[in-house]
Amino acid sequence: MLMLEFIAKQKGIKSTEIASMLNVTPQTVYKWYKKIKSVPDKHLKTISKEWDIDMTVLNQEVSSEMIGDFEKTSTSNELNSLLNETKNFKKPIKVILQPASKEAKINYKKTILKTVPYNVLQKHLTSKQIDELKEIYNGEEPQVWAVKDADDGVNKKQYKKISVGDLALFYGDWHYYSQMEITYLIESDTLGFELWEDAEYVNIYFVTNVESINVPVELVNKAIYPDKHPDLKDYRNALLRFRVLDAISSEGVLDVLDIDVTSHLIDYTEEEFNDAVMLDIGGTLDVISKRASRVEQGYLRKKLFGKKVFSKCACCGEQLPTSLLIAAHIKKRSLCSTEEKLNSRIVIPMCKFGCDTLFEDGFLGVNSSGEFVKIDNVNFLNITQRVNDYIDSVVGNKCSYWDSHTEAFFNWHLDFHSEK
Repeated sequence: MLMLEFIAKQKGIKSTEIASMLNVTPQTVYKWYKKIKSVPDKHLKTISKEWDIDMTVLNQEVSSEMIGDFEKTSTSNELNSLLNETKNFKKPIKVILQPASKEAKINYKKTILKTVPYNVLQKHLTSKQIDELKEIYNGEEPQVWAVKDADDGVNKKQYKKISVGDLALFYGDWHYYSQMEITYLIESDTLGFELWEDAEYVNIYFVTNVESINVPVELVNKAIYPDKHPDLKDYRNALLRFRVLDAISSEGVLDVLDIDVTSHLIDYTEEEFNDAVMLDIGGTLDVISKRASRVEQGYLRKKLFGKKVFSKCACCGEQLPTSLLIAAHIKKRSLCSTEEKLNSRIVIPMCKFGCDTLFEDGFLGVNSSGEFVKIDNVNFLNITQRVNDYIDSVVGNKCSYWDSHTEAFFNWHLDFHSEK
């Protein structure tokens, strides 16, 4: 580690601040830290004057003993400050706690376990809203839920906190039994009566990726209030009303339940994606690393799928829910340079039914004509006839993501996995 980076961390100065001071990009500062590029003397002079430090010191290596001492003095307050101040994480995924027991389960069967036809929605939504929903769902019928307006106005305030990409957990009978992702939000005075015969349901949200779960209420409550009681049994409190958790509580619930949420519906910017890739941290900063990973994956998935919740696998060509598609790195991420990680064309959509694994493990590749081919390697000594049949079924398919921008990545993949 350069003394420049070491001192910056001690002073709490972010790389973006150094970049701004010197009129360079954060990526340039990152390259200095990683010794990919040397720091020009003119910039060293500016930093030296600004920090009141000898210019020659900034380019010196920091000893492991000094780094160890510094890491030991890092406090949880400093980490929390980084979490709160870093702009990469101003769009955390929020967890929505949705009571839906007894009579609500009847409504759940109507519009969550079943879809809602567009000829019903068209009576209550504008043509623009219908068009946007059809774009999101690729013309497929959506699933819908709603929240009543409470007399005290709290439900409305909570509803206003919801963002596209947030995760709703449905609660009933002392456990959370379903999770789903928010795709679209509207308010309607008439749709609720049409769908559930109750005009009070005015705060509408559309969902996707509905998944059955079985999570005791105690686990969620403990994730929200980790230090409230010593025993898990003390957290047996029913969810009484609709609630949207703040960023910290949401993070706790996602971590405790080990829910992996990487939404392509959140509008991460290219700058946020770049910063998340550059952050690339772990260890004691694991929480920050998880958020950085969500930003990076969310941005890449957004590039692949836009707002759509159905899309096609680049290999087998089947149209599937995006929850069943992976943003698969053509070149292994761990072997990518920083520049390659920052290239959003490094990923393609691959289905979980086999295409992603077969491509990742080197059974399939893409040749110079942009067609999927079987790769000759020793892995074929260990496959069954069923696997071989699946491979044969996709060999020859044209990869629509192969072009002049991705060809080098596909060539790397083919060369990496081919028998030498």
